[in-house]
Amino acid sequence: MLLTAAGCAIRVAPTGGTKDTQPPVMLNVSPDTFSTNFNSETIEFEFDEFYQLNDLTNRLVISPPMEKPPVPKIKGKRLILELQEPLKPNTTYNFNFGTAIADVNESNAMQDFRYVFSTGSFIDSLSINGAVYNAFTGAPEKDVTILLYKGTADSLPYKEKPAYFTKTNDGGNFLLNYMAPGKYKIFALKETNNNYLLDAEDEQIAFIDSLVDAAKYPNVQFKMFKPERRKQKLLKKEFTMPGKLVLTFNKPVKEFKLTHLHAPADTGFYVTEYNTNRDSLTVWIKNIKTDSLRLVLTDEVVIDTIKLNNIRAVKRMVRGQHPHAPILPLPC
Repeated sequence: MLLTAAGCAIRVAPTGGTKDTQPPVMLNVSPDTFSTNFNSETIEFEFDEFYQLNDLTNRLVISPPMEKPPVPKIKGKRLILELQEPLKPNTTYNFNFGTAIADVNESNAMQDFRYVFSTGSFIDSLSINGAVYNAFTGAPEKDVTILLYKGTADSLPYKEKPAYFTKTNDGGNFLLNYMAPGKYKIFALKETNNNYLLDAEDEQIAFIDSLVDAAKYPNVQFKMFKPERRKQKLLKKEFTMPGKLVLTFNKPVKEFKLTHLHAPADTGFYVTEYNTNRDSLTVWIKNIKTDSLRLVLTDEVVIDTIKLNNIRAVKRMVRGQHPHAPILPLPC
């Protein structure tokens, strides 16, 4: 009977116990979180298990921002951050690691793990929260940078780094806390280069007209849109045949004008044809009497200068190769 029972036994692999679903837990940190009069050049964290860093460069959000990010060093269950620049005096710093720290085996990430300290005698405690939505679809916008400035100029996102910043989560919501009292200019910026500046053609922005007072715990709602490019640019100029000039721009043309440098008073030497979007147009130049033209292109302001060379030679070439091309009468 024992032999029969042993023969009927089913061999199975050991289960290995319950699946680990817990992220690392911080046991100690030096200097302590919420320290004041902070003057250390390193921050050392100790966790209860071995861990890994997931895209720390993009997921670690430090407010106010640092020009040079801290350098991480992993030593067993410890994480050491080496600060690379002097800290601002009397300033509360907020290190938000997001989901950058996870365990090794199951990649269970710590959620919204923060470290806060002040170089002054107290920790700032005010906060601002809100959400960002797409202006056209109403969908929440994630990974949008919220920028706060102590100035009042609308041009701040183009020129300066913010005093505080944070990022929206998957639901488009944000929370910026540990702020000093004051009224702030606030913007929402969808970046492509992570430099906290509105300086790329494909970046989007949202803003509100009034200043926000951190002492009143405001809830700010943004509608994200892509701003109109700040400057008109001539992307392409092509003299396709005698008398026909094709111009392509980066945005619709408002008030197109050509000035003949050799005859600035002559305003009737060309005719224009726009495309549907007015960002491309054909200019038919009449009465060409010289081998070259120098023209000044303006659209409210001077955009570019255009030089057309060897018009007579091009005229003969085009007529020879394309005898049926629709060429305007161009008297010599």
